[in-house]
Amino acid sequence: MGVIPIAGRFDPSVNHDCLGVIHSAFLPPYTDVAFSLYYTCSTTGGNPTLYTQWLSMPLPDSAGFTGTYQFVAGDFGTDGNSQPNFIPDGIDTIAVRRGPFVAFSNTPVSNHATFPTAQYFGDPNGGDSEYGYFVAGDWNTDGLDSFGLYYYSNGIPVFYRRNNLDWNLIEYTAQYLPNNGSTFNVATWREP
Repeated sequence: MGVIPIAGRFDPSVNHDCLGVIHSAFLPPYTDVAFSLYYTCSTTGGNPTLYTQWLSMPLPDSAGFTGTYQFVAGDFGTDGNSQPNFIPDGIDTIAVRRGPFVAFSNTPVSNHATFPTAQYFGDPNGGDSEYGYFVAGDWNTDGLDSFGLYYYSNGIPVFYRRNNLDWNLIEYTAQYLPNNGSTFNVATWREP
């Protein structure tokens, strides 16, 4: 798994996104992989101070989850008491996808992450062997980020997204993208 780059507004005292990496390791005696986020919000160059958030073992093998781990950051909302109520707060936290499931945190990065909320995203690509690219963004301008999957399957690029963070309200919007015969990757961004 190695190191996974990720960006998000992890610090409320700055008006820009921070740069981070998610590092994975196996921790004996556990057989599941564990993750930590290391990040900095400094844009001055040099050797910036690094901060960390322990992400633990979200969606572990021992609970029956399978598939590659994919991480994103986004504003998934909070009420300030670590209980999600899906009100945007302007701070990004971490979400992880594994197979058809997404678990997401609303714990600010200064604390140990918890993943109290999950979504059954499903497999909008209909069982195709393509695993897809996991992304998060504010697709409907409500201030909240929600999840999407970008597939490049059978020569057709397609993006499936949901405009909600509900557990199992599976209402996808499909967007077909032009295909000029080349493959490309996806990334999330936020307008300043």
